[in-house]
Amino acid sequence: MKVHIRTYGCTLNQADSDAMEARLKASGIEISGEEEADVIVVNTCAVKDATEKKQLFFLQNIDKPLVVAGCLTYNKNLIKKIVPKASLVSTGAISKINEAVLNAKKGIVKDYIFFEEKKRRVLVRNGIARIALQDGCTEFCTFCATKLARPKLISESPRRVYEMIKEAIEKGAFEIQLAGMDTGAYGLDIKTNLYELMKGIERNFNDYYGRMRVGMLNMVHINRIGYKLLEAFEGKIFYKFFHLPVQSGSQRILDLMKRRHSIEDFYKAVEFIRRKYPHSVISTDIIVGFPTEEEEDFEKTIKLLEDLEIDVVNLSKFSPRPFTKASKMPQLDPQIIKRRSKELSEIIKEIGYRVNKRYVGKVFDVLVTEEAENLLNGRKVTKGRTNFYKQVVLDRRVELGKWVKVKVVDNTSTSLLAEVIEN
Repeated sequence: MKVHIRTYGCTLNQADSDAMEARLKASGIEISGEEEADVIVVNTCAVKDATEKKQLFFLQNIDKPLVVAGCLTYNKNLIKKIVPKASLVSTGAISKINEAVLNAKKGIVKDYIFFEEKKRRVLVRNGIARIALQDGCTEFCTFCATKLARPKLISESPRRVYEMIKEAIEKGAFEIQLAGMDTGAYGLDIKTNLYELMKGIERNFNDYYGRMRVGMLNMVHINRIGYKLLEAFEGKIFYKFFHLPVQSGSQRILDLMKRRHSIEDFYKAVEFIRRKYPHSVISTDIIVGFPTEEEEDFEKTIKLLEDLEIDVVNLSKFSPRPFTKASKMPQLDPQIIKRRSKELSEIIKEIGYRVNKRYVGKVFDVLVTEEAENLLNGRKVTKGRTNFYKQVVLDRRVELGKWVKVKVVDNTSTSLLAEVIEN
């Protein structure tokens, strides 16, 4: 039997897909391409309306047995309207994926919509492992549907995290992505925290030759735990990469979003990181067009990004998600949202290019992490990451998982272009 898994969304979703794939393989089920598959599993994302439409279009054009998993299963009626014969597997029921797939193959439609403690398995793909530290979060943002899909905070025990990391390393992982819906919330349900976990990882795996990336953490947990949480990134095995979602540069909008941090909190955290880690990458999330956002609010967002020269900005146009509080607020004209998104996209590109230009002529150690196709000429290029997770495109092919010394010769808004000067 062959199964194809198609994944949408964040690193946590990808980690869930990895866990499902590992379970299916362990039971003798083969993972295949879409054409050869007997059953299709679609692991869905509920964050954006545009992504939802893309997923629904894909779903309604499948003529094979189908299992729909992931965050969009929170809106069960919508899925059943589009694909009534699909079986559903909620984010909290991925341990049932084998049963769901076997039932789908037999033409049996059975839904698994409940929440249990996930028993994850480790999968290493092309040298990269995604390990979910926790699921769910402690926040109640008015725009977020993911909270509806992942309502329960469940943290893996430190012991289990160490076991998964050990297994990933033994399977050849040279990059480990420590994922979560909000990694900052880790441990609140088991009386520990992310700082303690990271220090434990450092003690247990200090001789690891690869790197670990810590996923998105909300500012509220930096305020709760203190700046020692940011100091935990000192360990050499951790990328100096910080994903801190601010969402808006306007305090009025943050209050409407029910974000439990201030603009000042974000400024101070970024300034602390830049002082402590001169070479670091800060990533954030921005939503434009939130209900009642005025030009003044939008200008404050531009000012924040310009002031702090944020390295990576994940920009989203606001779209009302079903059953959220923000969906019931007065909505902006879509043309206003479109115009603001386009304007901010250009500013983000300019900032990215300006920041990356400063690295030209510098020498860095780079961990080679992937091969990709250059869209301009179709040839394969090798990419890597600096110790601070900056993407580097190399001038030659190098074996994945190797460290090389490079000199940066050029840049784009998203990458450094470099010559390999020493293996």
